[in-house]
Amino acid sequence: MPGNGRALEEGAGLLTFKRELRELESRAENLAAELAVADVAVKDARGRLTGLEESVVLLNASIARQERGSNGA
Repeated sequence: MPGNGRALEEGAGLLTFKRELRELESRAENLAAELAVADVAVKDARGRLTGLEESVVLLNASIARQERGSNGA
């Protein structure tokens, strides 16, 4: 019966492996969902950054016009 103990160990190892595999698959799904959320956040932040950069350009142009106007007076 010594082989029987080994078979039980191998069976328990296989069950542990399958459980760990299920846990890893679940974790991978969670990480994929988190990545999708992060990707949306990055796209939103890039859009806001672009808008802010455009505002800076407009403000700089406005400041330049004001400076030219006050220097000419």
